[in-house]
Amino acid sequence: VRAARNLPNLISTVFPAITGAPIRLQGKTLEHVFEGGSEIVTSLRNYYVNEILRQIYKIIGSLDFVGNPTMVVSSFLTGVRDFFIQPTREFSKDPSRIGVGVAKGTLSLISHSASGIFGFASKMSATAGQAAAQLSFDDYYKQWHEEHAVSEDRYKGNRKTRQIVADGIIRPAQDVVFGFLFAASGVMVEPYRGFKKKRLAGFGKGVAIGTVGVVTKPLVGIFDGFAHFTEAIHDLAKDIN
Repeated sequence: VRAARNLPNLISTVFPAITGAPIRLQGKTLEHVFEGGSEIVTSLRNYYVNEILRQIYKIIGSLDFVGNPTMVVSSFLTGVRDFFIQPTREFSKDPSRIGVGVAKGTLSLISHSASGIFGFASKMSATAGQAAAQLSFDDYYKQWHEEHAVSEDRYKGNRKTRQIVADGIIRPAQDVVFGFLFAASGVMVEPYRGFKKKRLAGFGKGVAIGTVGVVTKPLVGIFDGFAHFTEAIHDLAKDIN
């Protein structure tokens, strides 16, 4: 029963995360209109529904729970474009600068490819960590994990290179340590909490939650640590871009 109740939280944690879906809706021009207001609204609604349905693959491709493959492809194509355009651009300015153009194009190709690949790995690992946290069945831990992730998201933007490197080392270590600490403490704390609420029945429930946490909570720490490590590499590559 508890697993069934937990299923909506698990789905809502994984599926709604969409990042940077490149949706472009074309305008619709109406000329010589003789219809009434309701007919115009219906026509516009049908038009834009069809526009969105034609681009549904972009929305699916931007889901974080599948790693946002649209971002990976977009980053790689940008790098390939720069690889060919930069030498031509520099050559048109000064033929002697073609070497500079080749270097710029190669750097862009490598950095954009790394940004896409490690961004993909980071999102997949973060999604796995969120799912594992939900499967711990520990309400206190799930709340802490959710608040911890949200508080980190607030400070992601515009970090300096030194801060990115530091976060890429410190945060993964913290994630792993916290995962094992919560697992160890849950074995003792959860039975006590359960006993305080529902005596023997709560004690048995707490033992079960603590036992499950021994497996799930270290996994959450490992997944989160890998997500933060690859995210740091993604941010460094993006900073180079």
